[in-house]
Amino acid sequence: MLSVLSAHAAMLLTFQIVLIVLGLTVVVNIVSNLWKGASLSGLGDTVTRPVLTGVFPLIIISLLTQVDPTHIIVLIFYYLAAVCIVIRALFELARSLRKTA
Repeated sequence: MLSVLSAHAAMLLTFQIVLIVLGLTVVVNIVSNLWKGASLSGLGDTVTRPVLTGVFPLIIISLLTQVDPTHIIVLIFYYLAAVCIVIRALFELARSLRKTA
């Protein structure tokens, strides 16, 4: 499934950047939620929401490269989606850091 990502070095690097930013956001949110004494369901939501809204859509878009023979349209859509996911995660990270401080 991820062989499409490993075939394109730029897609793999973009995917890794998205994972790093989402992971950093998850860690900061978990620490702030533990500091406040959140429930286990809240912690589960903190961990699974970025995966469902950020990682899985990128994997699905990367699988669409097999449908498009030129790969150009899907690659553009993949990179735009990755940039939007990173921007959203950075805004969420800044918001959670502002709430913590």
